[in-house]
Amino acid sequence: MELGAADVVVEEVEASVEVIARLLRRLQIPRNLIDARIEESREAMQSSDRRVTVPRRVLPEHADLVDLKIDSMLVTERSHAVGRTSAELNIRQRTLALIVAVRRGAALLDHPDPQKPFQVGDIIYLVGSTEAIRKGIDLLEADSGQTGDERETPEA
Repeated sequence: MELGAADVVVEEVEASVEVIARLLRRLQIPRNLIDARIEESREAMQSSDRRVTVPRRVLPEHADLVDLKIDSMLVTERSHAVGRTSAELNIRQRTLALIVAVRRGAALLDHPDPQKPFQVGDIIYLVGSTEAIRKGIDLLEADSGQTGDERETPEA
């Protein structure tokens, strides 16, 4: 009786490949190089169609990006950003802060359209240096009556 299995995956080999992948990730090896090493390891040891399960790192885990900060600001009725777009505000060019996401209600817009206006209740996530983020929040809040000195700046 034939069961139809094309490949037999040795658990120890896959566990070893997983350990190698995680070690390379911890050493901050770029993702494409990790994928290549995993493929080479599997070809050398066995054939496998198993998908690589190297976890993606979060921003604070990237040592090369230690000087970058991430912070957020809530768009209120008094915010300068209400009804304006990030393109219109020219945030990136004027402040050097980058808007990486917007939370609108329950939805996280991880590719915010620079042509869509901000709405009251939006939470805008900015990445950059501490100074760039402070300037970005100042620009987005301009009409709120607060200055950068009245707010805490991101430290981590």
